[in-house]
Amino acid sequence: MSAGADTVGAFIERICDEFPEHFLFHDYSRRMRCTYGEWGQDGKALARELKHQGLAPGDFVLLRFGNHYGYLAAYGGVARADGVAAPVALRLTGRELVRILELVKPKWFLTDVAAWEEARMAVEGSSVVHIGLWTGHAWTWQSNTPSVPARRPEPGLAHLRFTSGSQGEPKAVTLTHANMLCRVGCPGHYAQAGDVFYLGIPFVFRPDRLILALSVGAEIVVEESVHPRQMVRCFEDTGVTFAWLVPTLIGLLTELEEHEIPAKLALRGVNTGGAYLYRHWEEKFEQLFQVPVYQQYGLSEGCVAFENPLNKKTGSVGQPAPMVEAKICDPQGRELPQGQIGELWYRGANVMRGYLDRPDLTAAALRDGWLRTGDLARFDQDGYLFIEGRIKDLIHSGGLKYSPREVEDVLLSYPGIKEAAVVSVPHPTKGEIGKAYFVAVGALHLPELREFCRRYLADYKIPREWEQVESLPKLSSGKIARRSVGQG
Repeated sequence: MSAGADTVGAFIERICDEFPEHFLFHDYSRRMRCTYGEWGQDGKALARELKHQGLAPGDFVLLRFGNHYGYLAAYGGVARADGVAAPVALRLTGRELVRILELVKPKWFLTDVAAWEEARMAVEGSSVVHIGLWTGHAWTWQSNTPSVPARRPEPGLAHLRFTSGSQGEPKAVTLTHANMLCRVGCPGHYAQAGDVFYLGIPFVFRPDRLILALSVGAEIVVEESVHPRQMVRCFEDTGVTFAWLVPTLIGLLTELEEHEIPAKLALRGVNTGGAYLYRHWEEKFEQLFQVPVYQQYGLSEGCVAFENPLNKKTGSVGQPAPMVEAKICDPQGRELPQGQIGELWYRGANVMRGYLDRPDLTAAALRDGWLRTGDLARFDQDGYLFIEGRIKDLIHSGGLKYSPREVEDVLLSYPGIKEAAVVSVPHPTKGEIGKAYFVAVGALHLPELREFCRRYLADYKIPREWEQVESLPKLSSGKIARRSVGQG
């Protein structure tokens, strides 16, 4: 696939014409498959309907689907009609959906017919005029009397991604066609002709990786179960060659025994990102499955910016992608020498235009085209990047600072601990101390756990408070919701 497509819609049209007989999508749970040719026909039909209803290039269309074909059908049609796709997670609450609708002000809302009732009240009180419901094989349409005017079209945009600010308010990241297509034509070892990808993350969170897979005519496999044995059975039955997994799924798969791993898996690698991957999980997974785990890194504001080459390094998120420049800066924005820890800045063809309707936040995040990530990181002597934590997550204890990730890495290597999160809690003399919340198999003996930590951590980094819990709160992306830990 050439890099000549200048819009996402044109890109989709070309790949459907190039790979009409290739399987595009395999829903393992529902036993459903479709080809690129079938997807192309469905996209054309939806694009015609959207244009008939008055969609103009740059109009916003909110999509709310799970990981099934309805999402692809909707996305293909919106792109081919030159609309701006704004996908949201199916797990959003009604209140969260209201806030997104107020921010985006779309004229169109597309969702699965089975998910419509829980969204009805939010949508009916919004700017939406046209409601499209996917029945599993066709669209049905409803009209709505909008409460507020819809947004004017914004030509040049292709996609909105949603992220949250410090107070939890939604922010819409505006991505152009160039942002979305910047990796088409240079897929490397992450996507090859004939690949079968297992997608263990919601479609909504990885549009750039999805486009990379589509560019080589690959098949996308999804399933509903996250049980480790079922996932491995799916890998075997569908011939998965590459899996995209959030770190928590990698952690689940490390609980399998060697005899539970089929001998003839076609799997050649795993790609992960979006959250911190504990070194213990990475090393154990590679030992069990005998394939590499390729970490990557990129904010919602900048798509994938770093990825590991074939000669990966454990613990690293890799090197800058072909279109990315990067540097490590001190708090004043001065570049630091190699090896020193500071804030990661990067720029390139993948970086957003800005935040929708928030020039203040855009100005704070972008400086002369450089995206300020808020992440602490360092480069080693070979140019590999290591993420050391979030600046705002640092624990300040008695005048000393440390990252909770370093402590969590140690806790995850202790036998029996499955998940861990270390957060700061107030202290009368030290200002803050670390408190560890952990999920474990059975009850643990805390004195032994503290003694284990002393082997690997300075005294001030060892948690002063401990709490064993049944589970840790998660975001819809699969990340641990650090700011909700310990909140009840």
